[in-house]
Amino acid sequence: SKGMKKQLALLCGICSGTKYLLCDETFDGLDPVMRQGIKSLFAKEMEGRGLTPVIASHNLRE
Repeated sequence: SKGMKKQLALLCGICSGTKYLLCDETFDGLDPVMRQGIKSLFAKEMEGRGLTPVIASHNLRE
């Protein structure tokens, strides 16, 4: 599914060893439940690993 592909892409980026992660429309096109789940995982992993995200999105709430 699209949500699973987005989760995999995020986890690959998070595990790449970089200090910064550029995310382009990361949560676009996901249903509300999947969006919230991925956002929670994303925030937890970014904080836990001390990474800085740079997020490009048309949705100002993200």
